Amino acid sequence: LRTDELQKEKRFGTLNSFKNTKSLLYRYKLDRSRKRGLKIQLISIRVVSFHEINADFLYDLEQYMLVDLKSSRNTVAHHMKNIRTIYNMAVGSNLVKKINYPFGKSTPLMKKYTIRAEQKEKPVLSEEHWDKLISYESPFPATQKALDMFKLSYCLHGANGYDICTLLKTSVNSKEVKFFRKKTTNSSTLLVKRIVERNEFIDKMFIKYGSDAKSPYVLDLLKPNIDWET
Repeated sequence: LRTDELQKEKRFGTLNSFKNTKSLLYRYKLDRSRKRGLKIQLISIRVVSFHEINADFLYDLEQYMLVDLKSSRNTVAHHMKNIRTIYNMAVGSNLVKKINYPFGKSTPLMKKYTIRAEQKEKPVLSEEHWDKLISYESPFPATQKALDMFKLSYCLHGANGYDICTLLKTSVNSKEVKFFRKKTTNSSTLLVKRIVERNEFIDKMFIKYGSDAKSPYVLDLLKPNIDWET
């Protein structure tokens, strides 16, 4: 049901993510059945009941991914979050009882599964490499524009295409650029405003790609017929 919804909404990245998790569950059940010498019935392998998904099931699935599939800790967390999302939908639809919810912290009365991710180091460009990047220019206009947007994204601390295209003039003052990341507006319970100090390159891009006075956006990057709010 969830993948059908995502297909209709044309959210293909999320759709593929959930499909991959579903395939993972099928593969896990198949491999575990073979390992235990059980008679394999493909029909049963392709059915994962909510009542199967308890803490023991999830911890064993975690070990399967880490040991058998050599998955990273963050890949494990990604799939577990997808399973948790579906389980939450099932609880909300009264398909399963909330008392059987397998995620969270264990208690003396019930064992729970805790999703754990690994924080990755995110190295930044050295001053030498940044100077090389900032000074590089392409003779091809389209390539130069793409390069400019990459540099601007970097200067705005990882702002994505949506953030850059929909940056409002009201979000910019003489010293700073303030905005919410689109990436977190739908996924985080705590919205944190990104505050970036303006520099010479940011100002240069605001002038080079600036919109006209009537536009609410800082940059002239959107086609007039695009409704970004939908």
